[in-house]
Amino acid sequence: VFATAVFRCDVLLLLATMGISWLVLRQLTVLRALRVGVVVGILSLVVPIPIDSLLWQRPLWPEGEVFYYNTILGKSSNWGTSPWH
Repeated sequence: VFATAVFRCDVLLLLATMGISWLVLRQLTVLRALRVGVVVGILSLVVPIPIDSLLWQRPLWPEGEVFYYNTILGKSSNWGTSPWH
């Protein structure tokens, strides 16, 4: 869960499939999953935001800015494209 919030949103796919299988196999309850998700989600924001804000010298959550730029503003093509070959 921590890696999903801090490093890459791609990890969300792995987390989702594992979480669903744990729920189906009754190795995890919905309440426990929510409790762990909320706690780890808060921690994963409390730890990197101050560090990145200090390094960039402005309030910053890099993953949030990347999501906003690429998804909301739709400017991911500004990073360029790879050739087909």
